[in-house]
Amino acid sequence: MKKEELKKEELATEITEDTEKTKRGKPESSPRQGVSFFCSTLFAFSESSVAKSFGPMNRRDFLRPRRLASAAGQILDLVDERPQPADVKEALLLRFSRRAMATTFEVVVPFDTARANEAANAALDEIDRLEAQLTVYRDTSEVSRLNQLASYTSLVVEDGLFDLLETSARLHSESEGAFDVTAGALIKAWGFFRGPRRVPSEQERAQALERVGAACII
Repeated sequence: MKKEELKKEELATEITEDTEKTKRGKPESSPRQGVSFFCSTLFAFSESSVAKSFGPMNRRDFLRPRRLASAAGQILDLVDERPQPADVKEALLLRFSRRAMATTFEVVVPFDTARANEAANAALDEIDRLEAQLTVYRDTSEVSRLNQLASYTSLVVEDGLFDLLETSARLHSESEGAFDVTAGALIKAWGFFRGPRRVPSEQERAQALERVGAACII
């Protein structure tokens, strides 16, 4: 094993152990958090060169496998064809990950970033905070509390959540109702909340629609 490789291995062990110490201080996040490092050759593409290759895309293209596969293939062709400078080097990167919101969030930073562990954990902690506040899968969240009590009494909410609800109401108006954060009753009627998936009857849909309306939030 080369001296440089040994040094990287020792650093990786040190980082992992340091992360374990951090996690022991925060037992809530310990089962869901990890850190690793990897090497990646850096490539640079201008927005115009990518756009010329396969044209603009929008989020609906991700629902079209052929369109998505075609775009991905053309990007890989760009990687193969683009001449790389002779001085391109592999970049050693740190990757911090944590499970939240039924997915895995990652923070990737250069290996020599000062206080990388602290910065990455601060970002991941913020994700945990937002999930704890906004999730409808926990009865203790602020949004669940609104759903339970707001129809009976006025409630004071955290400033960030209030701003989010105001933005949601504006988007509901601008999209003529296509965007609606109050569609929870319909989601449950179709079984998308906790299952089972089903097609609700016309009466069930009508009853659910009576409980939907972003205009009633604020």
